Amino acid sequence: MTSANKQRPNHPQLAAFALALGIFVIDTLTPFEFAVAVLYVFVVLVSTIGLNRRSVMVAAAGSTALTILSLVLVHGPMFPDAAILRAAMGLAAIGITTFLALQNISANERLSASQ
Repeated sequence: MTSANKQRPNHPQLAAFALALGIFVIDTLTPFEFAVAVLYVFVVLVSTIGLNRRSVMVAAAGSTALTILSLVLVHGPMFPDAAILRAAMGLAAIGITTFLALQNISANERLSASQ
């Protein structure tokens, strides 16, 4: 088997990156007054396609960083209470989705090992 055959396709990672970038732009540049950062759960879910823990953790860390960066860029050093609550909802959704995605990967690994 050649090294090219051993590599997994990067399509899910590219899709997750593009999705994260789009959500960041929407969150930062539009005046929507809802928790846009909750949409980052889709980035985490797309990263689970390859059942790779590292991809999920990178997606979660990147989504968290982009949520906080957008909050700082939009509101500066003075955060209104509503903005903090929206960001907290997004961060909670990212954390919960990441936890569940990692649990799913673990369950799949145990299932594969038992067969």
